[in-house]
Amino acid sequence: MDEERCKTFIEHVLAEGDKVISPRTNKAWQQNVIDECNQLIDRIVELAGFMLKDPVYATLLAEEQNRLKQPLATMLSYRMILKERIARFT
Repeated sequence: MDEERCKTFIEHVLAEGDKVISPRTNKAWQQNVIDECNQLIDRIVELAGFMLKDPVYATLLAEEQNRLKQPLATMLSYRMILKERIARFT
């Protein structure tokens, strides 16, 4: 995902939220996956909010900004995997 698309997506998540609503299930492991996804979304929102809204981020060296972008990209990829797994629950 290029930087502009990533920024647009993150702004959407920050504005709209992206929490997974639990499907009707009685399987504990499925709920664990949903909970993990929602916790991950919280972390994404927190890091992305810092990157997009906190003026301190702009003062960081480019290398440090890149060090923050790498885990964000990884979390976004992991979120996609969890959402795909959750979609198969129903």
